[in-house]
Amino acid sequence: NVKVEYYSENIRNKYKMTISNQQLKKAFMTEDGLHKLVNMMMVAPLNSAQYDEFIAMKKLINTIDMASVKIDGYSALSDLEKAKHLTKLIKEQMYKFQFLGKGYNKQAVNTFCMPEDVVIFVKPEVKANIDVELLASAFHMDKAEVDGRLLLIDSFTKNSGGEEVEDTETLCIVADKDLIQYYDTLNETESFRNADRLTTNIFHHRWAVAYGCGFVNALKIKAGE
Repeated sequence: NVKVEYYSENIRNKYKMTISNQQLKKAFMTEDGLHKLVNMMMVAPLNSAQYDEFIAMKKLINTIDMASVKIDGYSALSDLEKAKHLTKLIKEQMYKFQFLGKGYNKQAVNTFCMPEDVVIFVKPEVKANIDVELLASAFHMDKAEVDGRLLLIDSFTKNSGGEEVEDTETLCIVADKDLIQYYDTLNETESFRNADRLTTNIFHHRWAVAYGCGFVNALKIKAGE
């Protein structure tokens, strides 16, 4: 049997900027005025685009159907015990990912994932409870490299009664680095002159395809009662 996932373009964002003749004239009145103006015009849409991509990726991560495992009594543990149990479980799942199996991917196909291809989506307060030194041995990397595998997310969400609410149970997601599929289809800037207002309108378009791959390993680690 052959299983296929088809992805289509599902992100189309547009960012508008306007620069007036007066702004342009003022930019030449100081030594670094032009540099500041250009920097402002570049940074504003870039920041907006990055934020929109973060929100899109966050929503995508939280809607991917994946297996989960719980740490019983997690909330009652001390910080030291939380660190020990969470790090141990992450290492355990990473080792299990190495074996060919169908239990950790949505499409239920036989696949595997080596430790060096694993990333961990984690909230800041949970990251503080992960023993990076212990994980380094599983990743076969030094602490600095392992820290780069811990991808911060401000919160996890879930669907409840048709509404998106915060998922306080999920501690982290251990996944193959190819879980998120994101491809730019258009990254283009166009402009036109508004003779009536003596301004130039600039439009930056960012289109993309973003989906969660159902053929790779992914697992939610949750806090149990």
